[in-house]
Amino acid sequence: MSPEEYELIQDTPAGNNISSNADFLEWRVHKVHADGFTLGIYADKEGNFDESKNHWALIFQRDSNYIRLSMESRMNRRTGKHGVLVLHPLSYEGLSRSVVHRQTYSWKDPDITIKKVLEFTLTRGWHRYKMITTKDGGKKGCRYHLKTMLQGFQAAGWIGSKSDAGKRIDDFLPYVYTRDDDNFDKTYMSTKPIDVGHFCE
Repeated sequence: MSPEEYELIQDTPAGNNISSNADFLEWRVHKVHADGFTLGIYADKEGNFDESKNHWALIFQRDSNYIRLSMESRMNRRTGKHGVLVLHPLSYEGLSRSVVHRQTYSWKDPDITIKKVLEFTLTRGWHRYKMITTKDGGKKGCRYHLKTMLQGFQAAGWIGSKSDAGKRIDDFLPYVYTRDDDNFDKTYMSTKPIDVGHFCE
């Protein structure tokens, strides 16, 4: 695990080795981005490239500061299942080159900090999640997890029912996005139902 990231296993920030003095906890959220990353640019752990797969994560933004919250397929030592929610303060600004689709939501409440988002997430048990294992051993379910979080933020009144581009969740999430081999800026989309994981007690 990178020293700049935190696996959210326990139910409090301190329980996940996040210092109460961590600078990013007091960042006020301005926007949250739902980012779909193509897995075709970089090889996976087995050295394979698969442009038919996307990984989805939330990117919280304060000016030029960014934090990623991502449901990863790691083994969770608490639940004994595959599914670890990882918080990662990012060292770069702007859009990652591996993002193939982004929907941005402007944050409605200017007083909400990363700490409040984190406490909100842990209180609702969104860090206790079991991903689906496919027949070939792959792990799925990050889209359902991301959808659950976006809906929770909507219910709290932190973001609107539509993205800044006027898209509802089901207008952009049940798809796979791929890049054109010859034109990096051109993307294609195909329908792919959202695989439903399970939240653990």
